[in-house]
Amino acid sequence: MARKSFNFYDCYYEPIKNFNQIDKASIIIATIEYCLYEKEPDWLNEVCKFAFDTMKPRMQFDIKQYKNGCKGGAPKGNRNAENTTQK
Repeated sequence: MARKSFNFYDCYYEPIKNFNQIDKASIIIATIEYCLYEKEPDWLNEVCKFAFDTMKPRMQFDIKQYKNGCKGGAPKGNRNAENTTQK
């Protein structure tokens, strides 16, 4: 399932802020493709791959949160669901 948007965090920019423009662009494109389409980049050079791998845990967490949100939230019977329903 392809997403239509994602958050770009400061922790994504920090590892690449001192890279040259070509490497920055490569990592940003890889980040976009991973966050929106879950497409693993196999074309990054070693340095860019290392930077991407430092960002990957946060991207995976956000993808997991998105997928869980698509399921509709807390299941019925969950105490969290009870707190939001009006009686």
